[in-house]
Amino acid sequence: MKHNQLTTLRGVFFFSLVAILGSCNYASETDYNEISDDLCDCFNKEINKLSPTMQSILSSPNLSEALIEKKVEEALMADPSIAADIEKDGIAMQNMEKSMEGCLNTIEKKYDNVFTMDNEKEVQKKLMDVMKSKANCAVFYNLAKLGGLSQ
Repeated sequence: MKHNQLTTLRGVFFFSLVAILGSCNYASETDYNEISDDLCDCFNKEINKLSPTMQSILSSPNLSEALIEKKVEEALMADPSIAADIEKDGIAMQNMEKSMEGCLNTIEKKYDNVFTMDNEKEVQKKLMDVMKSKANCAVFYNLAKLGGLSQ
């Protein structure tokens, strides 16, 4: 995976959290749980479009850029016929922000009346704490961590 594809993917996570929670006030634990479920479901719709190989790589624990590159290389060496799929995955990830736009707008509208006095970092930390324990958020959580969001 090229570095610019990963950078673009990181932007999706940051954009997602900020767009949805940037205006939150008085949010409860239930709100954070529901927001994280909706956000992860939105994200998973896009991840499910990727090849099984890429989905598996992105689900790896302790994800890092080096690990992604290593696993992509290993997968290609084990089965060179997946090269076209890996290339398509890279293109799909570059376009992920645009693909998720409608879903994220729906989530943003859904939680438009939820507020918090927490700053952006505190909101990110709370969401990351919730996502950490959710199976449906594993890939989003891994990539958000890789992107440097609070945990």
